[in-house]
Amino acid sequence: MHKTKACSSPAYIKKERISKPTEKLTHREVEILTWSARGKTRSEISIILSLSEETVKDHLARILRKLGAVNKVHAVSIACVLGLIVPYQESNLNE
Repeated sequence: MHKTKACSSPAYIKKERISKPTEKLTHREVEILTWSARGKTRSEISIILSLSEETVKDHLARILRKLGAVNKVHAVSIACVLGLIVPYQESNLNE
């Protein structure tokens, strides 16, 4: 039987395996990614930022492409490891 390590934090991801984003994230993309890291859904983010849900969906698609992520959770993990977002830092966003 194999012993496996549980991934309890984004720090578990090795930085050397993560490459820098192909393009710089925009301010709006960082905002959306930070709200995602705080557990907000597309619908909630659209209300918070006064955007359509479709616009939030488009931003998330660009974020995934830029970070080389397979889903939103993966994108948040990559962004945390690279220091692109700090989900619960008060100066990031006002809630």
